[in-house]
Amino acid sequence: MALVVRSLVDRGHDVHWYTGVGLRADVEASGARFHPITHAVDFTRVGLVDLVPELRTASRLGRLRLYFERAFVDAAPGGIRDMEAILAESPADVLLADMLIMAAPMVSERGGPPFARLATTRLGTYSRDTPPPGLGLPPGFPLRDRLLTAVHRRLFGHTTRHLDDVREGLGLPRRRRSPFDEFMSPWLFMQDTAESFEYPRRDLPPQVHFIGALTPEPPAFTASWLPELRSGRPVVLVALSTVANARANLIGAAVEALSGEDVAAVIATGGAEFTLPATLPGNVHIEQHVPLAAVMPFASVFVTNGGYGGVQMALSHGVPMVVAGVTEEKPDIAARVAWSGTGVRLATDAPSADVLRTAVRNVLADHRYSDAAARLAADLGRHDAPTEAANLLEKLASTGRPVHR
Repeated sequence: MALVVRSLVDRGHDVHWYTGVGLRADVEASGARFHPITHAVDFTRVGLVDLVPELRTASRLGRLRLYFERAFVDAAPGGIRDMEAILAESPADVLLADMLIMAAPMVSERGGPPFARLATTRLGTYSRDTPPPGLGLPPGFPLRDRLLTAVHRRLFGHTTRHLDDVREGLGLPRRRRSPFDEFMSPWLFMQDTAESFEYPRRDLPPQVHFIGALTPEPPAFTASWLPELRSGRPVVLVALSTVANARANLIGAAVEALSGEDVAAVIATGGAEFTLPATLPGNVHIEQHVPLAAVMPFASVFVTNGGYGGVQMALSHGVPMVVAGVTEEKPDIAARVAWSGTGVRLATDAPSADVLRTAVRNVLADHRYSDAAARLAADLGRHDAPTEAANLLEKLASTGRPVHR
């Protein structure tokens, strides 16, 4: 989002950004005016599990329902109150929201401006050509996918009714649309990737645009081990996503798996609790935080739990992957990596050292993975995501009509 905001600000637009207080510095650095979350939950201040402790013991399906209902649907009234107050003071031509902000379409329905979505995760809407979101399945089985989608809609029936209850309380009609339907904007939907990374959809709405990857420029970064990345040995970069980083299983397995291998290994823990071994192998370097944009250009393989931003950055640099992620939308992201041929998917977020070592060796040895990643890098290289997003938003602002491909 920040790259798009900076592009808009650079063009002279007056941008107001409503988000959590923990992101205030980022907002102000982008040149936008910061507006804090006041009447909705600020997830930069409180963790989701702290807000919804039932998540600790719920089933996978139960977690998804609670995730949508408590974190996003229930946040809509407070979010609407905040956004409408901002709009009353500073009228806008367009409302830009990420995919999970359920308040955005309701603000538009209640007389606000047209809203656009910016999706910085996989395309999570229903299609007749794909399995339903969240299952981590590849496409290509139409009958299976139709049946699964019907079951999926039924299983999320309670969430759909809950969303309609919230809408009714806000004076809006009941629509019997699931949260997965609400992800789509009828005006403009911008997907943060190349079209070749997403499953083909014959029913892709015309207002969906693939804008390329929103990857930051490499920051200034120094570390004693940086020269080793230029030694000619393969570089294995291991990193957990910035949000779902609580489990350190992958970190421990990576240290053991890569010890003594003929690689330079850089492991970013992302803040996960992890106990360093008594003796760290000379070829393994561990940091709490490593800017991926600074190290990814040197990487030969990226080992990840499937965070979308890291996956897109790897693809932008033509780096094949080993993906070990099973929470949130990560199974879907891992499935796309495997489907596109750009990496190996492990069906666990706690692989053994032997399994992880074998996967890394296979990706390094089989050129088909690096070839597929290079093709996707070329596809992404045809885009300038911040510029394309700004162009599309300007068109929506000037016309007030859906922006079709």
